Amino acid sequence: WLRDVVSVFGGVYNFMYISTVTSNLDNYVDLHHFYPFIGTMIAKKITGRPDGSIPSDFGTYITRETIDGHLDMVRRQLFGSCANIVLPPGKPDIHGD
Repeated sequence: WLRDVVSVFGGVYNFMYISTVTSNLDNYVDLHHFYPFIGTMIAKKITGRPDGSIPSDFGTYITRETIDGHLDMVRRQLFGSCANIVLPPGKPDIHGD
């Protein structure tokens, strides 16, 4: 879907990859919702408001020229992280089998 958004709008910010913010569970109320201060960081990043408290690895603007490299980086992060996960017996593997 990121390709679709980039195709229509020419670019989009992506925050859905492993970063110092997304890997810190203290930033999340639960598995799906971040605390309001993370939303503020996202808004500042998108609007270009300078803020030294926003980690440099949080939020990447993706364009037609950069999407392939960005998605490759995300895949490397995810598969590298999954390589260290030990699933309990009887649980499906990362492919859903």
